[in-house]
Amino acid sequence: MATKPPPRLVDVATRAGVHVSTASRVLNGSVDSKVRDETRRRVHAAELKYRPNALARGLKTSTTTTLGLLVRSLSNPVMADMARAAAARAWELGYVVVIAEDDGVITERAWERLVHEGRIDGMLVASASIGGPILDFVDQASLPHVFVDHVHPGSGRNVAMREADAGRMAAEHLLALGHHDFGQITGPPAFDSDRRRSEAFRETVLAAGDPAPVRWVADYTEASASEAAKAIFAAKNRPTAVFVSALSHAIGFVATAQRAGIRIPDEMSLIGYDDDPLLDYVGVPVTSIRMPMAELGRIATGALIDQINGKAPRDIEIPTLPIIVPRSSTTAPTGG
Repeated sequence: MATKPPPRLVDVATRAGVHVSTASRVLNGSVDSKVRDETRRRVHAAELKYRPNALARGLKTSTTTTLGLLVRSLSNPVMADMARAAAARAWELGYVVVIAEDDGVITERAWERLVHEGRIDGMLVASASIGGPILDFVDQASLPHVFVDHVHPGSGRNVAMREADAGRMAAEHLLALGHHDFGQITGPPAFDSDRRRSEAFRETVLAAGDPAPVRWVADYTEASASEAAKAIFAAKNRPTAVFVSALSHAIGFVATAQRAGIRIPDEMSLIGYDDDPLLDYVGVPVTSIRMPMAELGRIATGALIDQINGKAPRDIEIPTLPIIVPRSSTTAPTGG
């Protein structure tokens, strides 16, 4: 039995008793005030299973209804929360999202294929470090874009979370438990979000009258965090509490502590950033800072589509405060 072809736009228009151009405006979401509400109802009632042909619409409007999302790593489940929310918001607004991973090798190729070949209408940049090559690409392109969670001063198109509040809250949590000797594992200094968070942690500790936290730098891998943890454990004056800047840092730190015989939290408290349910199931469940990643994805996507629709870019700070998810990795220092 032959498959019945899908309804065409002309079929919907005929059924609704309107011109094809009127049916097209209604079905494509136009807010044209010249189309009466009763006419809109007739068109939608006649819609059947018709869906606008994206290719034909793109040829007419020079759009693809596709957004790009460039992330630092697809292995980070916290980043997946942001990407999932971005894709859902894009879908609500009539777009789809393609994702590329910025591993330092394929970035230029991905940019070439997605942007220069006209495959996307805009880009969500969730991977750009200070001085990174992606900044050169976006500076040279006229493509609408938004920097997601990494502030680039002067760009006027940053969508960021309250990173300073996250660092402050981590310090206040440990101070309230009675700690005075602190360590930090931070990410590479090229990442603005990590820098803002780290500086706020340090300033809060100093404001409490305690010595500045000792910092160790690690990239965003468990192995690198493990090496930093080894250095902390070997330090002559070990801190009683450590703040780490990523989910991978927390996992690497806990595993290394267990191998070294360091008891968390009895000998050293640990608080993490980038909370994820996974932290309930590591060797010692880790107290962590939860950020509004889904809200970040939704708002950044909306801001990008606003640019595509002709609105001026702007900086946005996500209003939602981070929250501390308490688990068993933090406690008062021994003798504290």
